[in-house]
Amino acid sequence: MRELARAFVLLLSAAIATKIRKGLLDTGVKNLMALDVFCHRGVVVLVGVVEPGSKLGERGVAIAGSIEGVKRVETYLVPAQPSKLSDFTISTKLKARIIGDGDLKASQVDMAVIAGHVVLTGVVDRQAKIDAVGRHARAVEGVTTVKSYIQITSR
Repeated sequence: MRELARAFVLLLSAAIATKIRKGLLDTGVKNLMALDVFCHRGVVVLVGVVEPGSKLGERGVAIAGSIEGVKRVETYLVPAQPSKLSDFTISTKLKARIIGDGDLKASQVDMAVIAGHVVLTGVVDRQAKIDAVGRHARAVEGVTTVKSYIQITSR
């Protein structure tokens, strides 16, 4: 029964993220690919690189807030700037660290890396895992900042 409930929550979260992406597509906002949408247990995190004056983040928050099941909307938007290492390299190194940690499961954590900024979302069973993922992220060369929206599952 617990697995069925967990699967339902995952499905609902995916549906919310899809509705937000579709809503943004329907507005015709430019640079939509610069925005990642994550949803875990009703908490939506919008992450991306925005140009000065862009309405992308503003519209994303409005759309997300209008969708049933959304409890909270967080944003992590940064201006375009180059990072010392490519974001892909940072992401790959961080995923390798998480996979190599026997106490963590890569499937529990989603991440976005933008201009060296690491944004983490997901659901884990205890604070120690949130702390470990944050330590792994800060240990990767080229990471500028780490922002975590990882939640602890309710038992």
